[in-house]
Amino acid sequence: MNDYLNDIFKIINEETKIIVVLVIAEMCYERETTLEHVILQKYNTLTDKPRVLRLCYDDRNMIFPRPQTEAVYYFMPKKLEPLFMRSGREAADRFIDDLQLVTKMMNGMSYVDAAFEKEEDRNLIEKTEKLLNSDDTKSKYPTTSKMLKGFAKDMWQSAKYVGKGLPVLVSSEVASERYSICEQCPHLTEEARCTECGCFMKKKVNLAASSCPIGKWETVQ
Repeated sequence: MNDYLNDIFKIINEETKIIVVLVIAEMCYERETTLEHVILQKYNTLTDKPRVLRLCYDDRNMIFPRPQTEAVYYFMPKKLEPLFMRSGREAADRFIDDLQLVTKMMNGMSYVDAAFEKEEDRNLIEKTEKLLNSDDTKSKYPTTSKMLKGFAKDMWQSAKYVGKGLPVLVSSEVASERYSICEQCPHLTEEARCTECGCFMKKKVNLAASSCPIGKWETVQ
């Protein structure tokens, strides 16, 4: 397997086009998987085709821990660190869109700028990242590490929502309903911050994938 990976890395270093690596584990030798079949159909419609590589972990002699499969990794030419990955049906559904996303990133855009077209979405991510990077030693708030974990979970879920075509942000009505619940909660401070999760709730209530740390309101599906 290491030799196979080295071959893939060599191709990436020598390629001039986008490289797509399909990682699978089932039916390595018998026939193509569902993911491969769907991607191949879409691939055949393209004029400018990327380089597609297949990495198969034999399920009869599986390594431990088992890699996440089925998955699709996207690489720039001559860059061994993948730009991003998707797994399962989402990887097949978004194949064409993801190739466009990689093209934007090859032209110098960041993942956030390329993936989030709405300025309000990008601004929300920027504000959240600033909060993640801030440090607050006041004893009434959770530790920074706890805040980071909570926010990282919310933002990761929000990124997945975008990949599935679901909204990152809730409607103003839902946000208002959520915040009205927070206003009645003893854990909300004068700064509109929650002492349970450490979040600024006027921002957090807008995230579709966010939820109240003590279960007073849930994510929006």
